[in-house]
Amino acid sequence: MTTNTKGTTIVLRTKVMTLAAGLALAGALHAQDAGQNMIGRQTQNEGFFAVPAKGAVTIDGRLDEWDLSGQTWSYADTSVRDTFSVKTAAMWGRENLYLCFIWRDPMPLNSTVDPAFDPSRGWVADAVQLRVLAGKQPSWFTMWGFDKGTKPAVHVYYWKSENEQAGGKTVLHYTGKAGETAVGDGIESAYALLPDGKGFVHELKLPWKVMYAQDWTGAAGQTIRMGMEFLWGGSTGRDWPMHRYADNMQPGATSREFYWTAKNLWGDLTTLAASVKEPRQYFEGSLKPQGAIPVRARVPAAARTFTLVIDDLEGKRVRNLAGGYAVTDFTVARAGDQATVEVMWDGLDEEGKLVAPGEYKVRGLTQGGIDGYYEMSFYNPGTPPWQTSDNLGGWGADHSVPRLLAHSGANMVIASDFAEGGYGTFVVKPDGTVNTARVYWSNKHTNLVNDQPGEALINPQGFGEFVLGK
Repeated sequence: MTTNTKGTTIVLRTKVMTLAAGLALAGALHAQDAGQNMIGRQTQNEGFFAVPAKGAVTIDGRLDEWDLSGQTWSYADTSVRDTFSVKTAAMWGRENLYLCFIWRDPMPLNSTVDPAFDPSRGWVADAVQLRVLAGKQPSWFTMWGFDKGTKPAVHVYYWKSENEQAGGKTVLHYTGKAGETAVGDGIESAYALLPDGKGFVHELKLPWKVMYAQDWTGAAGQTIRMGMEFLWGGSTGRDWPMHRYADNMQPGATSREFYWTAKNLWGDLTTLAASVKEPRQYFEGSLKPQGAIPVRARVPAAARTFTLVIDDLEGKRVRNLAGGYAVTDFTVARAGDQATVEVMWDGLDEEGKLVAPGEYKVRGLTQGGIDGYYEMSFYNPGTPPWQTSDNLGGWGADHSVPRLLAHSGANMVIASDFAEGGYGTFVVKPDGTVNTARVYWSNKHTNLVNDQPGEALINPQGFGEFVLGK
């Protein structure tokens, strides 16, 4: 998986005058650092824009007439963005807001939730949920494509009031006819597979009056809140999402838990009078070296990540310049089966000192990448897997994986951070049997204790001394 790029090693010749003059320029070049759209390795979009629709928009899953200059990108980690991510764009007209979502999805359009029978569970597979606050009306829009996307479904829930979620009015719009996009009240929704079969396009038309729950027309400079939750379906297409990510936040807000109720976290959507001049970019900004000296290297075009270091002519390390960076984020040219990546260097060594004039070698590694994602347990563990009166079945937490171990003699205690259902803590005996009826510090719905690793716990129920492990 890892390739040494010594065949593309370049020699860098530097002079002190060049370095000094370049330092001031470096700050200007990166004043608008694209890393502001990320926190570490995950996206952090804080507001996005709807640009004017230039003409009639046909909702058909094709984006020929779209202005994508305001497009955002949402993903939970750079390592999975080629598998689980969504690019979102918006346009507006006097009567409607238009949205398009370009999904990367390993099992695209696999929802088997039939809205005719289960209209409230469309969110579990390949669905986008919009959290909207238009005027004083909060609402939830859940959209998915049933029967391989041929039957679009839209479920709308209006809050009872601006501050009361419960007791609202629920409305279901569903065409019920394959191949049609109109679902009711002027809403249209369409799906189309991407050419490589590893994702899909979802195109949507939402009348302003549906979001405001009153008559309203669009205009430039209009702002509503619109948070987005993306949910990827598992193999059955009807049970529980295999992946989820929420994005578009208010500035400084980072919590994505219970996002559907936290209307103060939902980010803004603002209508513009013209196209966005500079499309939004994404990279791990906190890791990107800044400077005025371009360091380039040729790497295999199929590589996913690269690492570059600078050595002196004797092979002594001068600077670890780039470690595990995404090739696509730093590519400045492509030719055949090779890509040219560029990283800016400020001329400093690892101790922050300006290097002396001379020649320096750049060496590097590339990696093809490793894909992996958690698919959840195929069934709740236990003997049997379901709940039993003797508490021997159905052990294990439903919302978190095992994280801590403890021992009591030959018995092993396994604990998770949290369990809403099942058991967060259970004991495994040497013969492999499980006992969840007599755990010391947990029961069906409690959190893990706050004891520090290494602290001994005395169990009065016969298991002896528990020693929490790291």
